[in-house]
Amino acid sequence: MKKRPRTTRPSPPPLPVPTAYGYCRLSLDQQDSVSIASQEAAIRAYAAHRLPHMRLVILKDPGVSGSTRLFDRPQGQRLTSLVPGDQLIVTKVDRAFRSLADGATTLDRLARDQVGVHCLDVHIDTTTPTGRAMLHMLMVFAQLERERISERRREAAAFRRSRGDCMHIASAPPYGWKVIGRGPDRRYVIDKADRKRCDELRRLNDAGLGVRKIERWAEDHQRQTRLGTPWRKSSIRKAIRASRAGYPNTSELHRKWDVVTPADVQERLRQSRPD
Repeated sequence: MKKRPRTTRPSPPPLPVPTAYGYCRLSLDQQDSVSIASQEAAIRAYAAHRLPHMRLVILKDPGVSGSTRLFDRPQGQRLTSLVPGDQLIVTKVDRAFRSLADGATTLDRLARDQVGVHCLDVHIDTTTPTGRAMLHMLMVFAQLERERISERRREAAAFRRSRGDCMHIASAPPYGWKVIGRGPDRRYVIDKADRKRCDELRRLNDAGLGVRKIERWAEDHQRQTRLGTPWRKSSIRKAIRASRAGYPNTSELHRKWDVVTPADVQERLRQSRPD
């Protein structure tokens, strides 16, 4: 009697290795944040001690505001594909979310996906009911902190406007001006070279050339903006407008914004719009 040949059953596929995702974020102003490197070091130390069996993946979002929803951030979008058993590690609650509504929605979704959240500064683990309750309480204070920061910034901006300070000193200065100094000593000063360029465009417009012809003329004569880029129609219009208005700087346009904008500046800007 012949024996039947043995049939080998295929081995089951290996189970996926659970993953711990360490999330690091640095604020836009970098004032209320610890560095990305220190967050990563704390997460790695925690994962090595508490979750040694899990694979660790570090996600970094530098220069991202806490007001942006977690799943809408560049690296936060990767957290939408977590599987049951995965873990999310953050150093502080406000690194992941500062909005109470966003936090509650995110936690509910992670809980449905059976994903735990670990917050290192307060030793919270959402795999337990007590941990979930404590995290919701902390989100209330995180949102309060964010709202108070916004309130302080609005008050500081209103005070600077009342003194006539330059309000948009961090952005590109208006045409005909440049920024000197650092920190609180930053201020606008006249940029003669930029005014010479803008006046040249205004004279061409006064002579009857339209914006499109001025753009072609600037390209043929190799005229460039103060940034070294070619003149475009939008920038030509702004330069001509600034030249005709007498180069009002940002502080002149925004002085006492809460009371009234100077009527003479408004009228000059209204009349200076090039065709």
